[in-house]
Amino acid sequence: MKILLSAALLSLAAPAVAQPAPPASASFRDWSVVCDNVDQCTAIGYAPGLDIAEVSPFLWLKRDDGPDARPDILIGLGWTEEAEAIAAGAAAQLRVAGARGAQAFTGKVDEDDMGVRIVRLAPADEKRFLAALKDGDRIAITAGGKALGQVSLAGSSAALRWMDDRQGRVGTVTALVATGPKPASAVATTAWPTVRLVNPVGPEAETALPPALLARKQVQTCIEDQGDPDGEFARPKAMRMAGKEYLWTIPCGRGAYNFTSYFVIAGKDGSGARSPGLGEDDMVINADIGDDGILGVFAKGRGIGDCGQAERWAWDGRRFRLVERFEMNDCRGLPPSLWPRTWVAKLE
Repeated sequence: MKILLSAALLSLAAPAVAQPAPPASASFRDWSVVCDNVDQCTAIGYAPGLDIAEVSPFLWLKRDDGPDARPDILIGLGWTEEAEAIAAGAAAQLRVAGARGAQAFTGKVDEDDMGVRIVRLAPADEKRFLAALKDGDRIAITAGGKALGQVSLAGSSAALRWMDDRQGRVGTVTALVATGPKPASAVATTAWPTVRLVNPVGPEAETALPPALLARKQVQTCIEDQGDPDGEFARPKAMRMAGKEYLWTIPCGRGAYNFTSYFVIAGKDGSGARSPGLGEDDMVINADIGDDGILGVFAKGRGIGDCGQAERWAWDGRRFRLVERFEMNDCRGLPPSLWPRTWVAKLE
């Protein structure tokens, strides 16, 4: 009896594990929120009254799944010359105003890896700042003695409540908005899908296309679409992946900042051509494959790179499997390091 009781208690104490779910997103007035397949969620609020292609200050909040995850908060100053003129390390003031008055917060100006100025709150202020968001209607931002605009809080409470619900935090002490008496242990951790990674056999090298590949309709279309009479862009590459199979990379078009390539698996002589599993047509943008079998893709929505899609794919010995995807549909001044993640898998 004692042994059975101990086993039952251990079972109750074990942390809850949820299964991956399809990515989801929602918009609430000036705010949007995106959650990936393992319930990492990112909420972003912008300045009021702007369209999806106008750069503005923004509030960015990301939180992982699980009972112990804390929200990561920062305020972006916008990808503008005025913001870039603020020196890293400068003091910043944030004033959260609403019907019940205003609260002041301080932070320090930092920069991400592309030079975009961001403000991080003092850690001791984060809890009070989150509480202020519930009753506020805007955040006024000042840094380096300059007023740098506002972030609207219209929709913020609904967005964070939606995040609480997605992460299973509603009614728990861990919720951002929908708080309740349930303990943190009531929040589940989401299991990650796994992807096997197999290193290619050989390095990538430029080579001429064999007749069997030149005869393929998709390859002929790519050659016609290259628009490169001098042939500087039209340099196919091949990488031996497994056995006698090669990954062929065929340039297929270029613009001001996006370069499209067609990928196909085939023998050295072009025989046995098949899909490498990169989507409906195996066309990818700004692709680069490493010797470790990881294929990176970065499709820019516009030249400054503040919107678009970034992916990482892993070769599993037979085909490519998606490891990570980040998407930013609004061109509002967020660098790729802050784009919401919509898919992730663990390499093994």
